Amino acid sequence: MGLAFWGQNPSFFLIAFASAGCRIHSQAPYWIETHGEAVGLRIAGWSTGALLLGPNQQLWIYPGGWSNPWPPQAHTHDLRAVAAANTTGYAIATDGRVLRFSDNRWFPYEGSAAWNASEIAATEDDKLLVLSDGKLRLFEHGQLLELGCDGVNGSAVAAAGPGQAYVLDQQGALFLSADERCDGIAAPTPLRRIAGRSDRLLGVGVDGSVWRRRGSTWTRLAAPHKYRPGQVARETRVQDVGVSAYSTWIIDSEGSVFLLSDEA
Repeated sequence: MGLAFWGQNPSFFLIAFASAGCRIHSQAPYWIETHGEAVGLRIAGWSTGALLLGPNQQLWIYPGGWSNPWPPQAHTHDLRAVAAANTTGYAIATDGRVLRFSDNRWFPYEGSAAWNASEIAATEDDKLLVLSDGKLRLFEHGQLLELGCDGVNGSAVAAAGPGQAYVLDQQGALFLSADERCDGIAAPTPLRRIAGRSDRLLGVGVDGSVWRRRGSTWTRLAAPHKYRPGQVARETRVQDVGVSAYSTWIIDSEGSVFLLSDEA
Protein backbone atom coordinates (compact mmCIF):
# COMPACT_ATOMS: atom_id res chain seq x y z
CA MET A 1 0.00 0.00 0.00
CA GLY A 2 1.24 3.48 -0.80
CA LEU A 3 0.08 6.99 -0.14
CA ALA A 4 0.72 10.56 -1.12
CA PHE A 5 -0.22 13.95 0.30
CA TRP A 6 -1.03 17.16 -1.46
CA GLY A 7 -0.72 20.71 -0.11
CA GLN A 8 1.54 22.56 2.25
CA ASN A 9 -1.06 23.03 4.99
CA PRO A 10 -0.23 21.12 8.21
CA SER A 11 -3.49 19.22 7.79
CA PHE A 12 -2.19 17.49 4.67
CA PHE A 13 -4.62 14.64 4.81
CA LEU A 14 -5.92 14.19 1.30
CA ILE A 15 -4.64 10.64 0.90
CA ALA A 16 -4.55 8.56 -2.25
CA PHE A 17 -4.13 4.84 -1.79
CA ALA A 18 -2.50 2.50 -4.26
CA SER A 19 -3.32 -1.09 -3.36
CA ALA A 20 -2.74 -4.42 -5.03
CA GLY A 21 -5.90 -5.74 -3.40
CA CYS A 22 -8.41 -5.22 -0.63
CA ARG A 23 -6.95 -5.66 2.85
CA ILE A 24 -9.19 -5.80 5.89
CA HIS A 25 -7.75 -4.28 9.07
CA SER A 26 -9.01 -4.33 12.61
CA GLN A 27 -9.84 -1.09 14.37
CA ALA A 28 -6.45 -1.20 16.12
CA PRO A 29 -3.87 1.19 14.64
CA TYR A 30 -1.71 -0.29 11.90
CA TRP A 31 1.19 0.85 9.71
CA ILE A 32 0.79 2.10 6.13
CA GLU A 33 3.89 1.83 3.97
CA THR A 34 4.69 4.99 2.01
CA HIS A 35 4.85 4.67 -1.74
CA GLY A 36 8.12 4.96 -3.59
CA GLU A 37 9.80 2.21 -1.53
CA ALA A 38 12.21 4.59 0.19
CA VAL A 39 15.12 3.18 2.20
CA GLY A 40 16.29 5.07 5.26
CA LEU A 41 18.28 4.92 8.49
CA ARG A 42 16.72 7.74 10.56
CA ILE A 43 13.43 9.62 10.33
CA ALA A 44 11.88 12.78 11.81
CA GLY A 45 8.33 14.06 11.42
CA TRP A 46 7.51 17.70 10.70
CA SER A 47 4.51 19.75 9.64
CA THR A 48 4.36 18.71 5.99
CA GLY A 49 5.56 15.11 6.19
CA ALA A 50 8.87 13.56 7.13
CA LEU A 51 12.63 14.02 6.83
CA LEU A 52 14.60 10.88 6.01
CA LEU A 53 18.30 10.19 6.41
CA GLY A 54 19.20 7.79 3.63
CA PRO A 55 21.95 5.16 3.49
CA ASN A 56 23.97 7.63 1.39
CA GLN A 57 23.99 10.01 4.41
CA GLN A 58 21.89 12.54 2.47
CA LEU A 59 18.57 14.19 3.40
CA TRP A 60 15.31 13.27 1.65
CA ILE A 61 11.86 14.82 2.17
CA TYR A 62 8.42 13.21 1.95
CA PRO A 63 6.10 13.80 0.21
CA GLY A 64 7.25 15.04 -3.14
CA GLY A 65 5.26 14.48 -6.32
CA TRP A 66 3.52 11.18 -7.01
CA SER A 67 6.18 10.13 -9.51
CA ASN A 68 9.00 11.27 -7.20
CA PRO A 69 7.69 10.91 -3.63
CA TRP A 70 11.12 11.12 -1.97
CA PRO A 71 13.02 14.01 -3.60
CA PRO A 72 16.61 14.43 -2.36
CA GLN A 73 17.72 17.81 -1.11
CA ALA A 74 20.33 19.52 -3.25
CA HIS A 75 23.47 21.00 -1.70
CA THR A 76 23.11 18.89 1.40
CA HIS A 77 25.79 17.54 3.75
CA ASP A 78 26.86 14.07 4.79
CA LEU A 79 24.70 13.49 7.86
CA ARG A 80 24.46 10.96 10.69
CA ALA A 81 21.37 12.16 12.62
CA VAL A 82 18.24 14.21 11.88
CA ALA A 83 15.51 15.90 13.93
CA ALA A 84 12.73 18.37 13.21
CA ALA A 85 10.41 20.90 14.80
CA ASN A 86 7.27 22.02 12.97
CA THR A 87 8.95 23.63 9.94
CA THR A 88 12.66 23.48 10.80
CA GLY A 89 15.01 20.54 10.39
CA TYR A 90 18.20 19.80 12.31
CA ALA A 91 21.07 17.43 11.65
CA ILE A 92 24.45 16.28 12.87
CA ALA A 93 26.95 16.16 10.03
CA THR A 94 29.56 13.45 9.81
CA ASP A 95 32.20 16.09 10.57
CA GLY A 96 30.51 16.70 13.95
CA ARG A 97 28.87 20.04 13.21
CA VAL A 98 25.22 20.58 14.15
CA LEU A 99 23.16 22.16 11.36
CA ARG A 100 19.81 23.91 11.03
CA PHE A 101 17.75 23.36 7.87
CA SER A 102 15.22 26.03 6.90
CA ASP A 103 13.93 27.39 3.58
CA ASN A 104 16.00 24.74 1.77
CA ARG A 105 19.22 26.12 3.23
CA TRP A 106 21.68 24.83 5.82
CA PHE A 107 22.97 26.95 8.69
CA PRO A 108 25.74 25.48 10.91
CA TYR A 109 25.84 26.39 14.59
CA GLU A 110 29.07 28.20 15.29
CA GLY A 111 31.45 26.10 17.37
CA SER A 112 29.16 23.07 17.32
CA ALA A 113 31.92 20.72 16.13
CA ALA A 114 33.28 21.00 19.68
CA TRP A 115 29.99 19.91 21.24
CA ASN A 116 30.71 16.25 20.53
CA ALA A 117 27.01 15.86 19.74
CA SER A 118 25.82 12.28 19.42
CA GLU A 119 22.02 12.79 19.24
CA ILE A 120 19.59 15.69 18.79
CA ALA A 121 15.87 16.39 19.11
CA ALA A 122 13.66 19.45 18.63
CA THR A 123 10.95 20.78 20.90
CA GLU A 124 7.53 21.98 19.80
CA ASP A 125 8.66 25.60 20.27
CA ASP A 126 11.68 25.05 17.99
CA LYS A 127 14.41 24.65 20.59
CA LEU A 128 17.25 22.21 20.10
CA LEU A 129 18.01 19.38 22.53
CA VAL A 130 21.50 17.89 22.29
CA LEU A 131 23.37 14.99 23.81
CA SER A 132 26.78 16.61 24.22
CA ASP A 133 29.45 14.21 25.49
CA GLY A 134 26.49 12.02 26.44
CA LYS A 135 24.89 14.71 28.63
CA LEU A 136 21.48 16.28 28.04
CA ARG A 137 21.71 19.92 27.00
CA LEU A 138 19.42 22.65 25.65
CA PHE A 139 20.76 25.09 23.07
CA GLU A 140 19.41 28.52 23.95
CA HIS A 141 20.73 32.09 23.78
CA GLY A 142 23.76 30.90 21.82
CA GLN A 143 24.98 28.36 24.35
CA LEU A 144 24.40 24.84 25.65
CA LEU A 145 22.53 24.89 28.96
CA GLU A 146 22.48 22.09 31.49
CA LEU A 147 19.20 20.31 32.12
CA GLY A 148 18.41 17.62 34.65
CA CYS A 149 19.68 14.05 34.35
CA ASP A 150 23.35 15.02 34.29
CA GLY A 151 24.09 11.67 35.88
CA VAL A 152 22.67 9.85 32.87
CA ASN A 153 25.05 8.86 30.07
CA GLY A 154 22.55 9.32 27.25
CA SER A 155 22.04 7.26 24.12
CA ALA A 156 18.90 8.97 22.74
CA VAL A 157 16.88 12.12 23.44
CA ALA A 158 13.30 13.25 22.74
CA ALA A 159 11.14 16.28 23.43
CA ALA A 160 8.43 16.18 26.09
CA GLY A 161 6.31 19.04 27.46
CA PRO A 162 7.52 22.65 27.86
CA GLY A 163 10.87 22.70 29.65
CA GLN A 164 11.01 18.91 29.66
CA ALA A 165 12.95 16.24 27.80
CA TYR A 166 13.25 12.46 27.72
CA VAL A 167 16.61 10.72 27.65
CA LEU A 168 17.63 7.07 27.38
CA ASP A 169 20.70 5.74 29.12
CA GLN A 170 23.11 3.25 27.56
CA GLN A 171 21.07 0.30 28.88
CA GLY A 172 17.79 1.55 27.41
CA ALA A 173 16.30 2.90 30.65
CA LEU A 174 14.05 5.97 30.25
CA PHE A 175 14.30 9.21 32.25
CA LEU A 176 12.35 12.48 32.25
CA SER A 177 14.13 15.77 32.89
CA ALA A 178 11.63 18.28 34.31
CA ASP A 179 11.79 21.11 36.85
CA GLU A 180 15.48 20.40 37.53
CA ARG A 181 14.62 16.83 38.47
CA CYS A 182 15.48 13.55 36.79
CA ASP A 183 12.80 10.90 37.23
CA GLY A 184 13.02 7.35 36.00
CA ILE A 185 10.04 6.35 33.85
CA ALA A 186 9.04 2.70 33.87
CA ALA A 187 8.95 1.30 30.34
CA PRO A 188 7.64 -2.11 29.26
CA THR A 189 10.99 -3.05 27.72
CA PRO A 190 14.46 -1.52 27.35
CA LEU A 191 14.32 1.07 24.56
CA ARG A 192 16.83 2.04 21.89
CA ARG A 193 15.05 4.91 20.09
CA ILE A 194 12.49 7.49 21.26
CA ALA A 195 10.52 10.39 19.76
CA GLY A 196 8.13 12.61 21.63
CA ARG A 197 5.87 15.61 21.97
CA SER A 198 3.85 16.95 24.87
CA ASP A 199 0.91 14.62 24.14
CA ARG A 200 2.75 11.33 23.50
CA LEU A 201 6.02 9.43 23.51
CA LEU A 202 6.98 6.74 21.02
CA GLY A 203 9.63 4.16 21.82
CA VAL A 204 11.37 1.38 19.91
CA GLY A 205 12.35 -1.59 22.03
CA VAL A 206 15.71 -3.28 21.75
CA ASP A 207 13.74 -6.22 20.33
CA GLY A 208 12.33 -4.06 17.50
CA SER A 209 8.87 -3.67 19.08
CA VAL A 210 7.20 -0.24 19.04
CA TRP A 211 5.29 1.38 21.90
CA ARG A 212 3.21 4.54 22.43
CA ARG A 213 2.83 6.27 25.81
CA ARG A 214 -0.04 8.65 26.48
CA GLY A 215 -0.35 9.97 29.99
CA SER A 216 1.23 7.20 32.04
CA THR A 217 -0.11 4.34 29.91
CA TRP A 218 1.98 2.37 27.44
CA THR A 219 0.39 0.60 24.47
CA ARG A 220 2.22 -1.85 22.26
CA LEU A 221 1.55 -1.03 18.62
CA ALA A 222 1.29 -3.63 15.91
CA ALA A 223 4.40 -4.58 13.98
CA PRO A 224 4.63 -3.29 10.39
CA HIS A 225 3.75 -5.71 7.60
CA LYS A 226 5.22 -5.79 4.12
CA TYR A 227 2.87 -6.43 1.19
CA ARG A 228 4.51 -7.35 -2.10
CA PRO A 229 2.89 -8.69 -5.30
CA GLY A 230 2.93 -12.49 -5.39
CA GLN A 231 4.17 -12.78 -1.79
CA VAL A 232 2.55 -13.53 1.53
CA ALA A 233 2.45 -10.50 3.83
CA ARG A 234 5.33 -10.62 6.30
CA GLU A 235 6.06 -8.89 9.57
CA THR A 236 9.17 -6.80 10.15
CA ARG A 237 10.78 -5.15 13.17
CA VAL A 238 11.25 -1.42 13.80
CA GLN A 239 14.58 0.44 13.95
CA ASP A 240 13.60 4.14 14.25
CA VAL A 241 10.61 6.36 14.99
CA GLY A 242 9.67 10.01 14.40
CA VAL A 243 6.66 12.13 15.36
CA SER A 244 5.02 15.41 14.43
CA ALA A 245 1.87 17.11 15.69
CA TYR A 246 -0.23 15.06 13.27
CA SER A 247 1.66 11.88 12.46
CA THR A 248 3.92 9.07 13.63
CA TRP A 249 6.50 7.51 11.32
CA ILE A 250 8.75 4.46 11.60
CA ILE A 251 11.58 2.87 9.66
CA ASP A 252 11.57 -0.91 9.76
CA SER A 253 14.58 -3.20 9.95
CA GLU A 254 14.83 -3.19 6.14
CA GLY A 255 14.77 0.61 5.88
CA SER A 256 11.17 0.95 4.65
CA VAL A 257 9.06 3.88 5.87
CA PHE A 258 5.57 3.57 7.40
CA LEU A 259 2.91 5.97 8.73
CA LEU A 260 0.62 5.09 11.65
CA SER A 261 -3.03 4.77 10.57
CA ASP A 262 -4.76 6.45 13.51
CA GLU A 263 -2.63 9.59 13.20
CA ALA A 264 -2.81 9.89 9.41
